[in-house]
Amino acid sequence: MKNSHLQKVVESFRSLRAGLDEVVIGYAELKDALVCALFRRALGLKGHLLVFSAPGLAKTTLMKGASQLVASMNGGHVVYDRTQGRSDITPEEFISRRKSEYDGDGRLHFVNALQTVQSFLSSAVTGLPGFWHLDEIDKMPARAQFGLLQVMEEQQVSVEGLGTQDLNFTLFATANTKKYDPSAQPIPVSVKDRLTSVVELGFLPLDSDVEVLKRIGSGAKRTLPSVTHCEPSDLLALRSLVAENGLGGLVRISDEIIRGCATVTKLTQTQLPAFTDFSGKFKVAAGPRSYIDLLQEAAVYSLLSGEDVISPTTCIRVGCRVYRGRVEVTPDVTMRAETADTVLVKILHEVFGREGSADPR
Repeated sequence: MKNSHLQKVVESFRSLRAGLDEVVIGYAELKDALVCALFRRALGLKGHLLVFSAPGLAKTTLMKGASQLVASMNGGHVVYDRTQGRSDITPEEFISRRKSEYDGDGRLHFVNALQTVQSFLSSAVTGLPGFWHLDEIDKMPARAQFGLLQVMEEQQVSVEGLGTQDLNFTLFATANTKKYDPSAQPIPVSVKDRLTSVVELGFLPLDSDVEVLKRIGSGAKRTLPSVTHCEPSDLLALRSLVAENGLGGLVRISDEIIRGCATVTKLTQTQLPAFTDFSGKFKVAAGPRSYIDLLQEAAVYSLLSGEDVISPTTCIRVGCRVYRGRVEVTPDVTMRAETADTVLVKILHEVFGREGSADPR
């Protein structure tokens, strides 16, 4: 890692990852995915995270703590907003709504005014990207969820009378699903496809629960850990480098890794020669965004791990969270006590665990 700007920024994000361990116990994959999502967006790429779990598993505590740590990294301030999902929310509440006003001649007319996204305009965000916490996205009706598509995918908002304006934020969404809450609504596939990572939390093991109780059972307030400041000049230098050369300017990406990422996606769609036929296991297959996100997630995870090259092992490590929200297995797979994760793990190991996928170093 010879780039001095990269070394400094990576050090800051590593301190964030270490700090999250003091905010919440356990859930390593969620913390890794959160830091990767923020790092991706800091480099000028897309980075959004969705986490599923039962209520009360510290999702909101982690998000609030993470936003405070990010503020510390960013010189004491970060653009933050929390939107509470509910059954009657409309996209107008966080995108734009019409309001009445009078012109200089006293005539009444209507104009559009940005709402929540106003905070995340690129002109208003300095240093690290904004932190948008969308709590219980599955309590929102589909119409409201579809309102997120443009702002998530394109980091832009287009409103009549205001034109198209650039945004700079990372979306961190939480959900319970009907398994844990009957009032939850399905999250459309097109919305999940815009999320770069999806994490599913289970309950902690007993020893971790005991540690949680020791830590917070007394009711004493805990101070946030310290993190390393992230200089805006270092971020700007890295964004410029990525904009000009892509992630290949920061980490080595072999042709084998690129082909492997595309192969994983293709195996959810159809059969390929010399590979097991997994296509019949999926009723919803992954699309092109999945292999883009797999490559980018593996790249930023490698950088945060101090690696200067993407290895097959890293692709296997991050693969499930990239594909989890994009595929659905058939009822036959479920009846055999398998899940999307178990099938995805088989695909990832078959693609990246082969002799021809040896570590390119």
